[in-house]
Amino acid sequence: MTVISLTSIATISTILGGAATTYAGVRRVTQKNERLRERIIRDVELLSTLPPAAASRSGLESHIDDSVRALVTLQDTRAGAKTDPFILIWAAIFLGLGVGAGFLAVQTELPLVVEVGLWGFAGFAGLMSLAATATARKSEKDDDSKD
Repeated sequence: MTVISLTSIATISTILGGAATTYAGVRRVTQKNERLRERIIRDVELLSTLPPAAASRSGLESHIDDSVRALVTLQDTRAGAKTDPFILIWAAIFLGLGVGAGFLAVQTELPLVVEVGLWGFAGFAGLMSLAATATARKSEKDDDSKD
């Protein structure tokens, strides 16, 4: 019977922790646009409840204007990029998982079926990483859609 060593457990937990952290970071970055838009909507609703003579009205209007400018700048920056950074992040995740699976297959003495499965997953993750990198470049059609 093969026993997984503490080193293997540490390796697996490091890989899974890194993948989970990266995924959370990707979600945070990709949803920035939506969060900013929702905040603007809430601020406009708040502005509509203030009386016209309220002292805080001009400050809130200025804040809304600044938020709209920030949203437009964010969208222009993303539309002007030649590569899609989110796909590149996924490529890095797949590469990390593939390297981790290969490392685990080399460092542990698991049954042959499990090692073959790990190498198969490492190869699949490597191919996914290459495919994601190849498709990360935006097409001319994507560039035209920002107009």
